[in-house]
Amino acid sequence: MSITPSLVASRTSGAAPLYVHFDATATDSTATTYEFHECKFTWSFGDASAGTFSTTGKSRNTAYGPMAAHVFESGGTFTVTLTVKDTDGTTASTTQDIVVTASDAAWPTTSTTVVSQTGTWTGEPTGATRLQTSNWADVVALIASNRRILLRRGETWTVTSSTTIPRTATVGYFGSFGSGTVATITCGTAGVTIFTLNGDDWRFCDLLIQGNNSGISVSSGFNLNNAYNTSGTDGYGVRNILISRCEVRYCVDNIGGAVWYVGANVLVSKLCCSYESNVHHGPSGSYNYGWSANGLYHAILGSNFSYGGGPGGGHNIRLSVWSHFILSHSVVSHNQSSLRLSLKLHSEVAYVAWWPYSHKAVISDCSSTGGSSQTYGFDVGPQDMGSAEDLRDILVERCWVKCAQRPFVLGAVLRGTIRNCIAQNTSFIQDDFYGIWVTRYGVAQVPDRIWVYNNTIYDDRTRAGDTKSGVLISNGTNVTVRNNYASFPGAAGIESAVTDSTGTALVSNNTVTDTPGFATAGSNFHLVAGSAAINTGSAVATVYDDYDNVTRVANYEQGAFEYASGGDPGTAIIWGVVT
Repeated sequence: MSITPSLVASRTSGAAPLYVHFDATATDSTATTYEFHECKFTWSFGDASAGTFSTTGKSRNTAYGPMAAHVFESGGTFTVTLTVKDTDGTTASTTQDIVVTASDAAWPTTSTTVVSQTGTWTGEPTGATRLQTSNWADVVALIASNRRILLRRGETWTVTSSTTIPRTATVGYFGSFGSGTVATITCGTAGVTIFTLNGDDWRFCDLLIQGNNSGISVSSGFNLNNAYNTSGTDGYGVRNILISRCEVRYCVDNIGGAVWYVGANVLVSKLCCSYESNVHHGPSGSYNYGWSANGLYHAILGSNFSYGGGPGGGHNIRLSVWSHFILSHSVVSHNQSSLRLSLKLHSEVAYVAWWPYSHKAVISDCSSTGGSSQTYGFDVGPQDMGSAEDLRDILVERCWVKCAQRPFVLGAVLRGTIRNCIAQNTSFIQDDFYGIWVTRYGVAQVPDRIWVYNNTIYDDRTRAGDTKSGVLISNGTNVTVRNNYASFPGAAGIESAVTDSTGTALVSNNTVTDTPGFATAGSNFHLVAGSAAINTGSAVATVYDDYDNVTRVANYEQGAFEYASGGDPGTAIIWGVVT
């Protein structure tokens, strides 16, 4: 048996902070034809000082999955190592050097301008050009290629029209300098996009971007693809945009980007990233999103996306025309109405001639707390029941999602995996509960080749007559469900580990019990001695580790966690954060 690993970096050099997307989906193994789902991909970014994610406490220097992304925040040469393991135990590695220029070297004195309304320059980069002004138009006039613009921390700028990064301005940086709270850019004018991004390779760091929370609908904090490639040859809009350590709030689309037609081209943004940022609700009462930027090779890393808005707010993260999407180490929550989702991935039938399906998503190490009436949590499937919005190659692992009825949904997916996840109810009394739902959605394709392994499902509500199932298969072919562990203590209706409406799924070693043997039911799902999950699983070659990235060993456990011998339930876990 052999593996030929493939490592494709979106770029191999650039200025810090540098967002790089890594793609290993062309890896070939003689042990499987489904490498995306069945091989273990381990990434080391060679960035020893990267630290840990604020959301999960896990290392930023390591990632898992057939795609990964990293932000290099300092200068140097970093050797990225990809190691691939297949179901036969064969391993192979490959490397790629990434050369990063430190920010001060990339934008030296002649390229950096510090701006202060009060003429306070403490903390400025050595030799930077100074500009004292209270006029935002003076700041806008600085925008150009190879330009770094730093606003004084603690100062607030009010804008009434969109600030555009033109197509001719590339390789730039907008941020804060000094100490204290970050600089604020605020807008209270209806219909305005605060930043319209047409120029490539810009970084926005340490800023507060905010609209108005008093019913005035500011269109967007950032619009990521209100542009096109002037050569018209590649069909992409703006690319290489990094939003790092920012707070974006109170806009209809906090980070948005629709699909655009330019001549014969359909254009979307490419290679855009939210990193360690906080993005939350829009103007009260409006239909709004945290991230609605369609595009290719986007990533959301270590970010906190709170609910979509006021009453009736939109989905928190929603994509319809996309590929190679990464959502990792992020908190994505929504506490509004039943049909507003924390995460919605679908396709778009309107562009089917150019984009027949959306595909390749890795969703890992994330958490979500839904509102008391939120029906769905993470939903991958058509938006319109009457449209053939097909999706392919979805991998969800090590995620913890709470909502009222269906935490995880795979609808109309060709090749999808959910493993080592936790599906949990909210406290609201509402009808039936299905931790993981595999279904067709209207006229879209029937789900095919779906793998549901080693998930923990929990619902402690006690309303009589409710139906509860760990996994519900309403439609699907070639569906395999193994080692899932469900508990519905006090349930007064019908309960099951798996409900297979198709009668064709391969189902084994799944358990439902009222006495699950969790460390703390509802908040810590590690196993304690005597749990029915211990040594009752089957060997699944494609499940290499558990929720904590602990190696799976024989004898195998059911559910998301391996048992720690000696009865130690492990560290407590609170919404994906190890404490």
